[in-house]
Amino acid sequence: MATHADRAAYWSGVISEQRLGGLTIQEFRRVRGIAAHSFRDWRTKLNKEAASKVGWVTVDTPTEVGAKPVITLQMGSISINVSPGFDPQLLRDVVSALEPRC
Repeated sequence: MATHADRAAYWSGVISEQRLGGLTIQEFRRVRGIAAHSFRDWRTKLNKEAASKVGWVTVDTPTEVGAKPVITLQMGSISINVSPGFDPQLLRDVVSALEPRC
């Protein structure tokens, strides 16, 4: 029986493959035959584990064809979604206010 660490290593590789491969998440899942909930659940779980170890983690999260790109910054239970047209100064202020928690 696979341990959590084994499953986490497998899914980390799958998620990295999608990010580096140039396909959208939807296209990648279709080609690989991966259920949306499995991919999403493991991506969320691995990001939370990484955030608890290293602080902020950047996650690219466009999920639908034609969706506007969104970057999600996560630290523990805190998430900040950054969309095109965001106010850079506001983001700097928010990150500065949260930095002591990192």
